[in-house]
This record gives sequence, structure tokens and C-alpha cells, in this order.
Amino acid sequence: MTDKETPLVSVVMATFNEVPDMVGKAIESILNQTYTNLELFILDDSTNELTRQKIDSYNTDNRVKVIRDEKRMGFVPALNKGLSLASGKYIARMDGDDISLLDRLEKQVTFLEENNDVFVLGGQMNIINENDVITSERKYPVGENQILKYELFRCPIAHPTAIFRHRLIEIGFNYDESLKRAEDLNLWLSIQKAGYRIENLSDKLLNYRVCGALAQKRGREQWKNNFKIRKRNFNKKRLFFSVASCFIAFCYLLIPNFIFNMYYKRENKN
Repeated sequence: MTDKETPLVSVVMATFNEVPDMVGKAIESILNQTYTNLELFILDDSTNELTRQKIDSYNTDNRVKVIRDEKRMGFVPALNKGLSLASGKYIARMDGDDISLLDRLEKQVTFLEENNDVFVLGGQMNIINENDVITSERKYPVGENQILKYELFRCPIAHPTAIFRHRLIEIGFNYDESLKRAEDLNLWLSIQKAGYRIENLSDKLLNYRVCGALAQKRGREQWKNNFKIRKRNFNKKRLFFSVASCFIAFCYLLIPNFIFNMYYKRENKN
């Protein structure tokens, strides 16, 4: 099947001063996909000249479009700018320090083409360190019931593995720019509340890079947003799950950060 016969995928990547080697590997992991009918929007806020040079070195590929503003965009506004520029039938997320597995997009597009009722699709991840060594894995739920149970406690789709239908953007879904953390959780829950199905593949799609203390990086603001988002997306049609979700999110606010640090360190083996 030729590119003209396959749907265009728009990949949105927001970058900010990643290590040049890491951002290069992230970009190449998209450009080297087995699924080739794609465009890559790099919304770059980098001030590091070496990072900027590394990103610009991929401009020779006509699928790459580097977007910069005079002022720093910020992560979430950059994502929304990417969504507004995307022209593909599907929009895929990618971070500037992760590595997509070579057949990631092929698997996701194949699934979405065969399952018209699914609007957002994620998958499983390996955890890698700064040396690209796999240290652990992150499993996400498959199937509606398992997703509902999982999202009582955590975000049901790994943001950097997500791909979704452009139709969602056309009808007004985007990231809430008032949120600096958990913007993906808000988007997935709002899409679910509107009656659209989300799903995960059982396949691993991405090597997710974890360096340092992930809980410290997320901070207390993450958990405050988590509670606010769950209240905002309270779904009376799923009353039990909504009440339980809000209660659990409130309990998270009472847990000291050092406990989260211990948990994430154990989960990611770093």
C-alpha cells in the first residue's frame, strides 16, 4: 500500500532544551517508522543552541516542520499549536526524549482503521534510563472495564504513546492551557465523558525515558490538578466510578511526596 492510499498521521512533539543526542533519537524514531505517511511538527522552545542545531539538522526531511515563537510558548500551549497545525486524519503525541518503537504508528493506524468506535489509542511502554538501557516497563489497561478500574488511580493512557482522531480537534477538544500538569488526564476524561471510547493496545509502542526523581518532577501541583480534573469531569452516568475517583484523588493529596518518590523509584527501577 502506497502513502497515497494510507491516512496521513500528524505527530506533535514539544521540545525544550533536551540533550541533543536524546532529541535526535526521538526525532529519528519517528522518521524511521515503518509507517511513512506522516508529518512531524516540532514545537521548539529550546534556548540551548546545540539542541536547536540538532533539531534544525532534520529540516532536510520535508516531513519535518520546526515551529518557534519569539517568546517561549510553554508545553501545553505548544501542544495546542501543534494540534491546530496538524492536517492528518490521526494525530500522534511524542516527547523529545523518548523513543518510539519502529512499528508503533503502523500498529496504531491499523487498529484505528479497523475500529471506528475508538477515538484515542495508547499502548504499553518500556522504561529506559539516560543510557537507553531498559530498566522496567509500564503496563496500561486493555478493554473498557479494565480502563475504568485503572483510571480510578492513574491516568489510563500513557501520553507519549497516544494517537487520536483529528475529528476530536474539529469538534473542540484540546488541552487545557490553565493546567501545567495532568493536561493529558483532563483531555482523556473529557473525551470519555462526551461518550467517545478510549483504548490501549497490548503491544509495547515506546521507550519512555525516566531520569531522576519522577515524583519530584511532577510535584504537589500534579496531585492538586488530578483532584480538580476528576471533579470537573464528574460523570453521573458512571456515578460509582466518579465518586470513587474523586475520593481517591483527594486521598492522594494527603500522601507525602517522599512516599511517591519511593513508589516511582521502585516502579521505574531507577
